[in-house]
Amino acid sequence: RERLRRPLATGEGRPTARRSPRVTCGAVAALAFAAAILATSTGRAAGAPEVSPAAEARPLRVGVTLHPYYSWTRNVVRGTDVQVVPILPGEVDAGDYQPRPEDIAKIADLDAIVVNGLGHDDFVEGMIKASGNEHPRVIRPNEATPVLPGAHGEKANSHTFLSFTNAIVQSRAIADALGEMRPR
Repeated sequence: RERLRRPLATGEGRPTARRSPRVTCGAVAALAFAAAILATSTGRAAGAPEVSPAAEARPLRVGVTLHPYYSWTRNVVRGTDVQVVPILPGEVDAGDYQPRPEDIAKIADLDAIVVNGLGHDDFVEGMIKASGNEHPRVIRPNEATPVLPGAHGEKANSHTFLSFTNAIVQSRAIADALGEMRPR
């Protein structure tokens, strides 16, 4: 308790924050775990669609709607030829986002898209339809996580990506889905 009352570090008389080793190690461990899952994925899951040899010859293109999913997906596919495409411009908050034609165009040739699916990025469904892409696999990593009710009457709190435990579970869900699409 005493540690909480004093600054962690000082710099020219102003307190500055240091990163907790536990937080940093936890985040690194989650990402390493997810990358290992994809790297060791073998075989096609029951019911997974067949992939033509021509489709397997080109890099898989995966879109993401929110930055946490972009980071996790990039780390899961590190060392592969999978291309991860952010749908939203980096400077835009999903809550204020209005789809633009150039963002819809990014979806046209995606093989998959990773979405929150709990209300944080509902705009993407209309974008997929408008893009003309009829068969992207929609990956919803929140289907694997427990959700809390929203604070303002929403069915679910869409900020599940703030939990380290959920980050691990969602990274695994992304890795499993992509592994089904491109088994080794």
